[in-house]
Amino acid sequence: MRRIIIFCVAVAATQIGQSVMAADSLGRYAANYPATLGCDKLTEADRDAPELYAVAAFAEGWLSAHAKLTPGTFDFTPWQSIEYVVAQLRAYCAANPDAQVLNALDQLTSFLAPDALKEGGPPRTVTNGEQLIMLHPELLDRIRAELKAQGFAKEGDEDPMSGLKDFQRNESLPDSGMPDERTLQRLFKK
Repeated sequence: MRRIIIFCVAVAATQIGQSVMAADSLGRYAANYPATLGCDKLTEADRDAPELYAVAAFAEGWLSAHAKLTPGTFDFTPWQSIEYVVAQLRAYCAANPDAQVLNALDQLTSFLAPDALKEGGPPRTVTNGEQLIMLHPELLDRIRAELKAQGFAKEGDEDPMSGLKDFQRNESLPDSGMPDERTLQRLFKK
């Protein structure tokens, strides 16, 4: 099924005159819209602008492809939503209005690389009785290690979420005990 989809995308790209090549031998990309969109346009775009949706979709594909093609990487965004990704791209673009979205994506990939998940594996369920989140074991281990490093996890308690409510209260976040995106941004200082 995946081969059929890839084939169809390749055919469609060549049918509309788009280049299928990712980069030449010098590492220059043969990118088209939305990658070549100027950062100034991305920064100026309203929340519902078609450019923003195009960049979001392209960014998801970009990060997935990079994860697939980067040895030892499973996922560049194990907890970050597409809204987080677009906000990071817009922040880069605000500081670099003469750049292109492609430059912002390169920088974002480099920024996310040190914290990318190395392994996949079956996700584990985290719940507080009302909400449910599924996270990869490697991410749960990182959460636990960071809570310990910051003095919020209790020694001997094997619950990966031990201390999360205390951390949330300390950060003036809703103390749900859930590793939601806002909590993880603060925990990992991203």
